[in-house]
Amino acid sequence: MSMRDLTHERIMDGVIRRIKPENNFKILVLDHLSTRVISSVCRMYDIMDEGVTLVENIAKKRRAFRQYEAIYLVSPTEQSVNAIIADFDKQHVSEVQYKKAHIFFTSMCPDALFKKLSSCKALVQFLGTLEEIYVEFLPAESQAFSLDSPQSFHSFYSPHSANVDPAQRRIADQIATLCATLGENPVIRYSTTNEQNMTLATYVQARIDQYLAAGSIVPTSSKRSQLFLVDRSVDLVSPMLHELTYQAMAYDLLPIVNDVYDFKFSTGNGRTETKPVIIGESDRLWPDLRHRHIADAIRDVSDGFKKFLSQSKAGALSKTEKVSLGELSEALKEMPQHQDQMQRYSLHVHIAERCMEFFKELQLESIARVEQNMVMGEDEHGEPIKNIIPELVPLMQDSKISPENKLRLLTVYTLTREGLLDSELQKFMEHSNLPPKLRKAMENLIYLGAAVSTNDKRTLRKYKRRERSEETSYALSRWVPVLKDMLEDILEDKVDKNFFASVRDENVDSSADAGAAASVRSTKSGWAKTNKDKREGKDAASSSRKTSETKTGPRLIVFFMGGITYSELRAAYEVNDKSKREIIVGGTHFTTANQYIENLGSLDKAAEAT
Repeated sequence: MSMRDLTHERIMDGVIRRIKPENNFKILVLDHLSTRVISSVCRMYDIMDEGVTLVENIAKKRRAFRQYEAIYLVSPTEQSVNAIIADFDKQHVSEVQYKKAHIFFTSMCPDALFKKLSSCKALVQFLGTLEEIYVEFLPAESQAFSLDSPQSFHSFYSPHSANVDPAQRRIADQIATLCATLGENPVIRYSTTNEQNMTLATYVQARIDQYLAAGSIVPTSSKRSQLFLVDRSVDLVSPMLHELTYQAMAYDLLPIVNDVYDFKFSTGNGRTETKPVIIGESDRLWPDLRHRHIADAIRDVSDGFKKFLSQSKAGALSKTEKVSLGELSEALKEMPQHQDQMQRYSLHVHIAERCMEFFKELQLESIARVEQNMVMGEDEHGEPIKNIIPELVPLMQDSKISPENKLRLLTVYTLTREGLLDSELQKFMEHSNLPPKLRKAMENLIYLGAAVSTNDKRTLRKYKRRERSEETSYALSRWVPVLKDMLEDILEDKVDKNFFASVRDENVDSSADAGAAASVRSTKSGWAKTNKDKREGKDAASSSRKTSETKTGPRLIVFFMGGITYSELRAAYEVNDKSKREIIVGGTHFTTANQYIENLGSLDKAAEAT
């Protein structure tokens, strides 16, 4: 059962269906995190079908419904506990908020808060349930999770942070709930790139030990899984690069917030409407498209739509060999009788079309080519790059290129050079005319261990890269995230013992897998594909989503402190598809280049009050 299915089962069976009032109706009270968790695994009508008549926000003023019992699914925080007590600590019984309270905490409740709840006599007489269910993470995808905690970037890396320890303990609690949901007691290892990683690993181990002692974690396998804790400094390049696969490109270029995109579409009667749509695995097209190169995604949407047209008896267009995205959009407008499927294809036609519009408008082909040449140290033909300046400077001086893209170029150049001379850095700043806020973002890379100036006395520890020959057939997508090397090394038991330390000296059975894929990189130019790719009709780097394949080895879980990128998610799925072990990856949050830049820019300041 996948992580998403396990979480869905825990919420629906362990909470929603379990509470059965006499009148069959109940109210669900959530906080911000539990709302996000439920939204990621449950559909609203699934919840309503189980007798939930209303979903409320615990932080807002709520109308009293004394005829209904309430389910509180919240984090065990002071704010939530106070709000619950306030709902029932009234002068008269007739003034209470609900008929009965069923409290489910999403992680282990601190003793002080538990005592506060149990000592409130007014609440106790209405208390029907008080339990911990351990779901303080977002299972956003079948094998990818987030802690929905972008603010922890500042806590972890800023020299002005006063909340490092509380933030680490909070993150440790959330990671432990993931292990509880998965039924895992993992061997914990952490990267030695940052001393705080050891502290986090120690906190995670302590919380898991508590869960084991309380019976809250029941291991589902005799083989111990592995949990690797790494921080963003292991790969500072990937967040800045322009990734040209469908999911990463869409999240980089389009206004997708919390996986929601405001989609404008035609209703078929000449009107245009805007509808918020959730981007995710509930869309049957999404899993097959998300990790495809944008060129392949466009072709797949076109081919799938032609098949849909044919099956819908609108075959005239489907017989056309080449169908443009614009023609597809027009065809969709004339098919109101297939509204659901029509909107699904229309959504992906629209997203692909918008991505390509931005690709051209923002000159991403030129930018991505220079980025790839810098990080690879050679061009698409395999020729070493002796001097990138003639390619880089014109882009930095081009007024049509956005300041953010200039910053990404300059950051990649600086990282690959391991710092610049102050005079050289100053010239680039003058060429690019970067605003102070963006300059500060690059300067703040020092807090992640990078050398921005050659005067910086920093040596960023680098993970030893694997030798690769032909990883992708696309010249603008040659870079391979460091995570992919790590995963393959772990699966082959070749991981650098000096780079990763263990919380405890424990042996791991890593014999269950020898199937990590050999990696490859091509020297094809542009979007040209190899003959083998053409015969198979796919990109060599695309993920085939072998969801039906049985995984026989222990799970491998990797957590990124400081956020994980969509290119890294893709890399993890690719390794998973060729492995006998299930790989789950996640981080404090899923990050895009813009969010990464924003997070970097705030590191030299005190955190804003929330």
